Amino acid sequence: MKQRKLIYIMVVLFMCMFYGCQAEGEKPLTMLKAEDKHSGSLNAYDNSYDNELPDKGTLPNENTVPISDVVGIGRTNADEAYQDEWGVKLIARDINSIGLTIICKQSEGEPSGKLQTGSPYFLEVLTDGEWVEVELLLSEYELVWTDEAWCINANDSVEWTVDWTRLYGELPTGSYRIGKEIMDFRGTGDYDKKLYYAGFNLNKNINDFDVSYEHDSISISLPYMEGWEYCITEYARGCISYGLSFRPVGEDGWIDLHYWESFGVCGTGLKTESYGHGTMGTYDNHAVWDFVSFEADEGNFVAMTEAVDGWWPKLGKTAMEILAAAEFGIMDK
Repeated sequence: MKQRKLIYIMVVLFMCMFYGCQAEGEKPLTMLKAEDKHSGSLNAYDNSYDNELPDKGTLPNENTVPISDVVGIGRTNADEAYQDEWGVKLIARDINSIGLTIICKQSEGEPSGKLQTGSPYFLEVLTDGEWVEVELLLSEYELVWTDEAWCINANDSVEWTVDWTRLYGELPTGSYRIGKEIMDFRGTGDYDKKLYYAGFNLNKNINDFDVSYEHDSISISLPYMEGWEYCITEYARGCISYGLSFRPVGEDGWIDLHYWESFGVCGTGLKTESYGHGTMGTYDNHAVWDFVSFEADEGNFVAMTEAVDGWWPKLGKTAMEILAAAEFGIMDK
């Protein structure tokens, strides 16, 4: 995190409208490659009193593919936890078609009591631009959630593992979000509740599969590589950056490839060198570079490392291959 503190960010807050996906016929104005020298009582968290699985899962359809052929991509907005009223943010990781892990981060905010939640959750799928609840499997048993309270400690994070096989079976490909109700508990009968979501996509793993994100005229894509985890950070009004992140499965830290409307650096202790179309910067002789900035007609596309030192000696070469194959650009409006 030290390298983050060394980077001085010049941010211009701006108001803009969502344009959605690229319209048919729209062509990129500039599209770059990062390195291109030429250019019973069921507890659905699987903490159950009855460990037997249902006889049937979801009925197969044209989108249902085996778990091994599904790639789970986390989606989160660019807001930080501290920007929420209660300082809460949910993130999905370790995603597949039968479950995931929810990471609940708490940072600052102004809850008036103790934050807590329980075992209940629900899934929604994006259908024709609207969030619709995923249908539960038919069951001879009534769904009853266990009645515990899980504490969410201040300025900390907690993880909850979810296995939705009993409730939803194996999900088909699509865009989803998992919702949880969180309580600001002050005393018996004295509390407030809010819904929070963690988004994720389920994609079919096919040859030459790309992980991509578009907002307004900004487009970023990375090649999918087996054994690597990807996350989409979606635009939020007033955010300083948004785009894609990747790292080895099971490891800490990320490499972000984000779009910045305004990006600047502090020169103290900084060494720079050319990298493809961009500039690579390393502070204080770090073993791993801190940023690679690619200047665009408007703003910059910037790759940044965060807490990658532990896995870099073994997997850094592969990370650079993924980054070198990245494509990004500003499309003509």
